[in-house]
Amino acid sequence: MKLELLKNRFLYLNEIAPIPKGINEISFEQQKEALKLQINDAWKVIYEYLGKNKLLSDDVFLQNHYFMYFKYDVDTSSKCTSLLLSEEFTITGILTHTFYLGKIEEYVKSISESVVAWFNIKNPEYNYPVSNSHLNLHTDIATWLVKLDRLPFSPFSTCLMAWMVKGVNNKDLLEIIQLMERYTFLVFKVSRCGSHTGKNLFYARAEKICDGTVNLAAFKRELIASTTRNIIATPVRNNRTLIDSFVLYIQRLFNQQINPRQAAAMPDGFSSWDGLRYFLFEYELFLQEDQPEKITWEDFKQLEHIFSAPTMPDWMNVFGKFSTDRQIKLCHSLGNLLYMNKKTQPSPLVDFEGKKLDNTDKKTTRGYTVSSASYSEIEVANNQDWTEAEILARGIEMLTFMEIRWDITIGNDVIKQQVLFL
Repeated sequence: MKLELLKNRFLYLNEIAPIPKGINEISFEQQKEALKLQINDAWKVIYEYLGKNKLLSDDVFLQNHYFMYFKYDVDTSSKCTSLLLSEEFTITGILTHTFYLGKIEEYVKSISESVVAWFNIKNPEYNYPVSNSHLNLHTDIATWLVKLDRLPFSPFSTCLMAWMVKGVNNKDLLEIIQLMERYTFLVFKVSRCGSHTGKNLFYARAEKICDGTVNLAAFKRELIASTTRNIIATPVRNNRTLIDSFVLYIQRLFNQQINPRQAAAMPDGFSSWDGLRYFLFEYELFLQEDQPEKITWEDFKQLEHIFSAPTMPDWMNVFGKFSTDRQIKLCHSLGNLLYMNKKTQPSPLVDFEGKKLDNTDKKTTRGYTVSSASYSEIEVANNQDWTEAEILARGIEMLTFMEIRWDITIGNDVIKQQVLFL
């Protein structure tokens, strides 16, 4: 393990370090003894936090700390933990006074503080349970860190670690996390930018946060500006707006040719959107408001098509008049989709009333009206019928929610109808 190698290197460097000119020998030996104790104590803390609750990779932590403490270089990013031994803390360096024990002391202090921040970022619910009924700012931070963890973008974890080590207050920390969540959802899940977008920029900013050359206000402005830059129409983006890119992406999913050998190639539009589960869970939380939680993220993983079986007689009465292409568009349109608990998912071969309450399995009652049904299911079940009109209305309502939740503009209902491919 690189952590153990690094610890042994520090202990060895501390042992062989020559006395610098002008330093009292007794004082120097006391410094070395204190550093030895500091290293051993720090590594106890590091191993405690990397192994607490869920196992965290020591290599990933060392790498991200390196980006924050030293620098991010795209050419050497994969080798940075090795560079700690080969360039930063070398035997030659300590013997020739290229660096002194103070450099080790500062690094050990930083890494032992950073591992606590790293743990909190990766285990947000450990210290501040999201289910705590008495909401406070710490709980809000945990809630938003959980959201960010569902939209992983590694440079943001590094930046957050830097801000936490700096001791940023909870109010500012919460605002930073919210801006990061907006960036990752809009830039990657809606605007469809490449996964590398902003990677170099924000890894580099982590170093600037650490050394104090970027202040809080400037960092917030840069997050907002970078989000805007990646969702507006510019020549670099082929003059496509955020929604232009999203519509093109969904259109490609609808236009995929059916390939019996490859299920992923089915023309299933919004059903294949890689941001669908996250979006629908945020919509569930919106419907929940201040009421008790009815479904967890862990159970919110079974995709449900409300209109699902066009060959069934009752569904044929409603949707049989449409072409096959139109039926596909309706089946896989945003307003026809739910995520739900697999245990309560109704059969795809029942009509809308059967979807509300499915008793086909004599042992288990399933459907949108069971006691454990989510707020999204209840909202759907409140409809008398499920037709093209309900699918369109729900889809428009969900796009309106997207506008409010992530502070974007999609357009009027006519434009929203086009976005929904209806």
